[in-house]
Amino acid sequence: MTSILPRATRLALAAALALPALAGGAAAQEAASEAAPAPAEAFPVAPKAEPQPGQVYIAAEHDDWQVSCVKAPAGHTDPCQAFQRVTDDQGNPVAEISVLKLPEGGPAAAGVTVLTPLGTLLTANLAFAIDGGAPRLNPFIVCGVEGCLSRFGLPAEDLEKMKKGKAARLTIRAANQPNVPIVLTVSLKGFTAAFEDAAERAARKPEPAKAEGQ
Repeated sequence: MTSILPRATRLALAAALALPALAGGAAAQEAASEAAPAPAEAFPVAPKAEPQPGQVYIAAEHDDWQVSCVKAPAGHTDPCQAFQRVTDDQGNPVAEISVLKLPEGGPAAAGVTVLTPLGTLLTANLAFAIDGGAPRLNPFIVCGVEGCLSRFGLPAEDLEKMKKGKAARLTIRAANQPNVPIVLTVSLKGFTAAFEDAAERAARKPEPAKAEGQ
């Protein structure tokens, strides 16, 4: 491998690295060869940091889907949803989709949130289709520093199609190329498990808040 360091710098480094060996001589070499490997206790593993209120964390993974939750304050239940980061043909992350269960009795069984890149043509709307079915057009509601957001309800029949399906399709258009549709495939492998897992976690009773000082 060719070094990117200037020759003078490499020579200076070599000389500096050689000084301990010259000073220690054979005694240093013998001590190094006889030194025992460090015990396992010398390499402690730091405990995994617990998420703090307001932080997003991944609670579980189910094939191509994850369960994404937000740490709630003490005494409250963490809201959770099924989540997938959508990639293009080269594996580059392009969009994000989240699906959460909605209260029963409403017109929608689940709520869907899709985040697309800045530069998305908002007037073209977001087309969402399941397993080659007819697409539903959904408006974008806002763009921020992280991207452009579309949020829509999913009827019970479409939710069941997602649970039984193989793939969904997101179609967007770029503002600088409005005539070229960008089609993104959303794998549905693991969706049912992630959706039900997220719903179960969100329905759990919160742990009672600890008294101050405990």
